[in-house]
Amino acid sequence: YRGHDADGARVFVSGQKQDINIRGALGITPLMMAAQLGDEDLVGRMIKAGADITAINDFGGTALTMAARGGNEKLVEKLLLVSNLALFSDAVVNNDVDTVREFVNLRQIDVNHADENGKNALMHACEAENLAMAEVVLSHTLWNFDLFNRYENFAPAEICADINAKDKNGNTALANSCMNGRNAAVRFLLENGADVNCKNNDGDSALALSCKSGNIDVAKLILLNGANINDQNAEGNTALMISCANKDEGMVQLLMSGIQRTIITFGHHGKVKYHYANLLDVDIKNNLGQTALMLSYMGESNSAIIDFVMSAD
Repeated sequence: YRGHDADGARVFVSGQKQDINIRGALGITPLMMAAQLGDEDLVGRMIKAGADITAINDFGGTALTMAARGGNEKLVEKLLLVSNLALFSDAVVNNDVDTVREFVNLRQIDVNHADENGKNALMHACEAENLAMAEVVLSHTLWNFDLFNRYENFAPAEICADINAKDKNGNTALANSCMNGRNAAVRFLLENGADVNCKNNDGDSALALSCKSGNIDVAKLILLNGANINDQNAEGNTALMISCANKDEGMVQLLMSGIQRTIITFGHHGKVKYHYANLLDVDIKNNLGQTALMLSYMGESNSAIIDFVMSAD
């Protein structure tokens, strides 16, 4: 890139035939050179390809300082954002609540920024069951100054942490917490408005994932917060079907006994009537035409589970 062959550098980045962080004279990397020359497109490509934005050359310079030397203000602004995101991400992974709070207070960090697995700060905080950090992340708002600068009378928009953001598998922070048995995180997320019926790439809801992991306490929490007990995943299986197939007697008992919903209706003269209805449907069939009862008989049958399911008929 020292020969200013930008097109050749783009081919190099696309092909990834060599180390993107290879160092030349004075410890200068290709990213540093692109930054100094102000090539925003190539800098973006290099960072996406894994270029190390924190690399330091023999004179203590980084891509950021070399962009500043080149005089490209827009590129400096972008590199600052990327640098801050890298530091912010490190703080999240290391459970450094104070550093996370400092970045959040700056209101210039996108807390919805996700890593290579699609996981954002909230997901990592809940996975570690660091609820103090999760609370800091959820309290964050980011002023969208780009819109403010573009439109003269447009007030800065607030971009809030997305509690229902999904990772590459389509799992939200709630879904991941249900799978990993993070009971306190599940309760925290539900209290803060997480969508209890959000589905992942396999069509599994938080309730289905709770049943798959066999966590009765979490399943109960999910049900009490309005989960659709008859929801079907991509294979057509409901929470009951999953539990019957897994021969999870305790989970089947929970679902059957059920956690009942309170339905409020208005009767005559404005009076409020409270009806309690168990909405569980044991006759639903999955994609293979199987019901919960059929799945109960498959493999090593469990007489208690069979009795539970048959009692609903």
